Amino acid sequence: FNYEDSSPILGTTQEAVLSQTLNQWSADATVQSVVVVAAVPLMFQTPFWARIALLVDGETYPSHPSLSPHTEHLLDLLHSHPKVSLIVGGDLHHFGNLELCRT
Repeated sequence: FNYEDSSPILGTTQEAVLSQTLNQWSADATVQSVVVVAAVPLMFQTPFWARIALLVDGETYPSHPSLSPHTEHLLDLLHSHPKVSLIVGGDLHHFGNLELCRT
């Protein structure tokens, strides 16, 4: 992992590797579906609660307003690959069964 201020969720190198891997799997007839696992809850908390977590715990979640454009970019990247069938994101402290859509 190489943190970049301009791309704090995924660095440009990680994004390129992820995109290349998803493209390879999309072209591979033996791959039927892809499950993506993230170590953080990608869209569990509202921006309000993400602000509270930063204020109280010093933790910045992907739904924080400063990160949400980057999180949405990641989700758009994953959504653009038809074989991505499930995204699991979270840790031991969070659970949410969500269905995301663009409005």
